[in-house]
Amino acid sequence: MKTFVDYLDQYGHNGWRTDSAWLKAASVMMVKDEVANPGTTDLSKFDRDSLLKLNTTNQQLLSDGLIYRLYYDIPEGTPADTTDYTSLTLDERDVASESYIRQYAEIKFIHGGKNDPFTSYTDTLTHDGFLIKDYGGVAVDLDLLRQCYGGLEGYVKNGFSFDERVATNGHLVVSSREEFATTLARAIEYGIATIDQVKATFSTYEPTVVT
Repeated sequence: MKTFVDYLDQYGHNGWRTDSAWLKAASVMMVKDEVANPGTTDLSKFDRDSLLKLNTTNQQLLSDGLIYRLYYDIPEGTPADTTDYTSLTLDERDVASESYIRQYAEIKFIHGGKNDPFTSYTDTLTHDGFLIKDYGGVAVDLDLLRQCYGGLEGYVKNGFSFDERVATNGHLVVSSREEFATTLARAIEYGIATIDQVKATFSTYEPTVVT
């Protein structure tokens, strides 16, 4: 089973060991391999359904996405990096930095909950491979909720079926009818739409979901 360290050695933390740079960063390639070959990396310890929703073709989306993110982090209390980087070349700095990352980094995986992609959970894979699950979560991401609700309205107006466009569009973070139902319920709960507006828009489109 390959670990983050293995990918650091092959690609570099930011892809500096390859010509493609960020497109072949260690975290990007690790996710791609795990999605393509389940159980071959340490990431198999994370929730696979959420892992599949990561955009693995663009490092910026992977690192800075709204709800599904995976990145490495140096935990608080870790000994400081005492390397003197001032006299090193760029490649030497990357090598020295990765030596520190290899020793202390843990992987953070931010994802939505089951059937509720708008509540954010952060699971941690420690440097020695131990999984720490987040069961508390944090507040609902209202910007993402507005974006998803607006996207669903757009699909209804344009006549796209759920299976045709909604479930296959990762940007909506809605890939099941259960998540669809949660989106509508959350939109009502947080004042993005009224019950009457939801019924008027979606009752014919997905009657079971609305019910």
